[in-house]
Amino acid sequence: MTVDTANVGTKLRSGEIRVYNTHVAAWEATPNQGALTRVMLGVLGRLRRRGWSVERDPDVIKHYPTLVRWHYVGSKGDLRLVAQASGCMMSVEFHQDVNATHPRGGRYGSYKFAAMPRYLRLACVVEMNAVIRKLRATGYGGHGLATLGDVLLRAEDRHPGETPLEEFNRHWNGEYEKRRGEHRFERDATGWPALSQYTNYNNDRDGRQLINGQVKYFRYRGSLQRSVIYTNMNSMWRVEAGSGTTYVSGSQLFDCEHPEVERHVIDKKRQRERLRTELDKAVKAENYARAATLASVLVRVA
Repeated sequence: MTVDTANVGTKLRSGEIRVYNTHVAAWEATPNQGALTRVMLGVLGRLRRRGWSVERDPDVIKHYPTLVRWHYVGSKGDLRLVAQASGCMMSVEFHQDVNATHPRGGRYGSYKFAAMPRYLRLACVVEMNAVIRKLRATGYGGHGLATLGDVLLRAEDRHPGETPLEEFNRHWNGEYEKRRGEHRFERDATGWPALSQYTNYNNDRDGRQLINGQVKYFRYRGSLQRSVIYTNMNSMWRVEAGSGTTYVSGSQLFDCEHPEVERHVIDKKRQRERLRTELDKAVKAENYARAATLASVLVRVA
């Protein structure tokens, strides 16, 4: 069911804009779900005028029908969004399914911005900026976001000149720790959490203990990547590699004695998926000669 959000107005509100990764939210100190729902519908109206298709969330309709008025989904090309209003906050979060990192789709994956192909990252930042402009016009402030570059830095969670340890402390040291001048975890001489603070994820693929600052290897889309690793204390490790900064589980990291030999491997699963997609296209187009060729290749690969 589509919903007309084009002409929803709202009075000016007071509160702040919060941005993290692909998540843009308007937060108020006092719960007011009715007002925040109107703010959300105003934002969705702006996005509809920008070419988005918006409808009530079918998953919520199916499983939680009494909550449906506060949950929406949308799409524009390969970009997707999930919008909701609840308590003190309304939010819009963007994702994609082109390069989904979760079996149920990109909506449920972590690090949504990092998972996007480059063309979708650029489109996502533009749409996030449109949401922020609408929220500012509604009266919200916060974070000093003014340009596309500011939004990009916030989406990538980058603070220019910040070290990995400084970023780690910014995320993990809450207001209590800041007031007391303490860190969330016991630290070693390097400033990173001591090994005693780690749980059982502190091992690589071969069972070796992982330590901050080590050089490890992992595979990214079939290619071998050399990286420097840092803990994220949530079963994931931050890796600084040639492909940029990303996060992987400890079981994906390993030592590599001969990287020049193991530079590239064929990702058989992705190859089969690509062949099946092309086969479906050929059958729908009634190009049976190409379909027969693709089917024979798929049989050999399988």
